[in-house]
Amino acid sequence: RSNKNTSTNQKTHRKQAPVPLLSSSSSNNISPSERLANIEDVLDNLSICVITLGEDVASIILQLKSLSKMIKIIQNMLYKMVLFEVMSTLRLSLKEARTQLTKDVRYRKVMKPKATDADSNENVLNDTTNSDDRAIQLLDEQQCLYDE
Repeated sequence: RSNKNTSTNQKTHRKQAPVPLLSSSSSNNISPSERLANIEDVLDNLSICVITLGEDVASIILQLKSLSKMIKIIQNMLYKMVLFEVMSTLRLSLKEARTQLTKDVRYRKVMKPKATDADSNENVLNDTTNSDDRAIQLLDEQQCLYDE
């Protein structure tokens, strides 16, 4: 057959039911040319089925790619939302810890016991007071940064 006939057959066979394979018992009553024509029809139908299945698979692949992209978008959105929630919670927790630490440092500074021996403890008290003042100053600066 020519290419023109084949393309016409494919279009017409698409609308027809597939031609069943010939059994060996019925092949004895059919002439060789009819048998070859029937075999060719069956092969044409099988080719059409394979092409149709290939198109279906390609369509499914496109749908899966689109679905995969949507799943990635959703995952990214969820990841960002969870990350934002964790960061917000952590920020509040750190803020509370900083506030409590500031209170503890101030309390320690006010309630620090006086040294009995002024000569031996004078340097230690001055160093501790200076470091406490510096710690309070740093905490206050950090609090200003977090509050912004």
